[in-house]
Amino acid sequence: MWKSLELFLLCTFPVLLFWFIFYCSRRNAQQNRKPSYRIENLSAVCNGNDGSVKVTWSLNPPDILTNYFISYRKQFEPTSCSRLSLLQSYQLTREHIEPLNVYEIKVWPSNCEAAASSVTVYIDWYCQFPGCERSRRKREEKSYSAFCSPKHAAKFGASYCLYPECTVKSHDNFCSERHLEKAKREGVCGLVILDNASGQCEKLMKKFSKNWCSKKGNVPKISHVFEIVNPKLQQRLDNYISKLSWPYNGVEQYYHGTQIKCDMLDYYEPCSKSNCGVCGISKRGFDPQRINSTSWQRFGKGFYFAPNSSKSYDYPRATHNVTDKYHCMLVCDIAPGCKYTLYKDDPSIQGPPKGYHSIYGSSRWLWGLWKSPDMNYDELVVFDSEAIRPHYILFLENNS
Repeated sequence: MWKSLELFLLCTFPVLLFWFIFYCSRRNAQQNRKPSYRIENLSAVCNGNDGSVKVTWSLNPPDILTNYFISYRKQFEPTSCSRLSLLQSYQLTREHIEPLNVYEIKVWPSNCEAAASSVTVYIDWYCQFPGCERSRRKREEKSYSAFCSPKHAAKFGASYCLYPECTVKSHDNFCSERHLEKAKREGVCGLVILDNASGQCEKLMKKFSKNWCSKKGNVPKISHVFEIVNPKLQQRLDNYISKLSWPYNGVEQYYHGTQIKCDMLDYYEPCSKSNCGVCGISKRGFDPQRINSTSWQRFGKGFYFAPNSSKSYDYPRATHNVTDKYHCMLVCDIAPGCKYTLYKDDPSIQGPPKGYHSIYGSSRWLWGLWKSPDMNYDELVVFDSEAIRPHYILFLENNS
């Protein structure tokens, strides 16, 4: 009997030992194994009023003792920052992120990075003008205007420095002499909308009506007046005037009709379209290379202006928002110098004679007793672009 018992124990002991070792190893593995967490319902909602983002998520299976890491990085940039959150939500503010950029946000439990989940969000930042949901204007890499356009800033009563990298409020066009000098060097151009009730605007309207010919019908209504602020062109005109001797160093205002191809009345700033005459002249002045050499020129190739507003009204009208509601006209400050007066057409002229600076085509002579057979209105032709500075932009309601 004892021998059979010995034989039984001898046979079963290795089997029991194997199962005991196997059981202990499985138990230790289960105790040491981390839970299979999974991040779910990850969302990032942007608040356009302050440019912040609220990140929320949930954990499966739930565990109230788990902490979370949050990583956020700008798209296409390798660097990222991580922050620890004790709750299943986190608020990213402008201290962490930059508005008007795309960010990738990543969340994972502190004890299981493999369970990470990510979401992409565009950080928008709305204009402060009431009711406007356009994005604010990005003026440089880390500086933003509070409004989507100069138009809404003007309506809100906020006046900012016109230098592109500055967001300082200023009652003048530029906040400092330093920005004014930089604007002169870089050719910065800005537009300032004028109040129709202001003295400056009323003076322009009275002069426009006075210089309007009654044969053209009723005087069109001036709906908007912009002042062109371009320190570089002003400095160029001042340098030109300094070369003229008295009494030919005065400045006179003339009209110039041209076309516009942008929505200036929506944004209150010049566009970058190559075929927009108003914006191109406002930013760079009159370009001699853009003189139309194929069309007939009354006094040769030059820049033509008129003292009569009705004369410039005949030239290309605005095409604003694909409608034909407005005519557009420039009011320019010109230093004509010594004028050479002509009473008849002469397209072969290459420039003013020696000792003169511009050509003035007069429609009458002998103190107005005789009318010119070729001209109905007076015209001024300037051949040097440095003598011209565009000063105002007039939007006129279409009479036709």
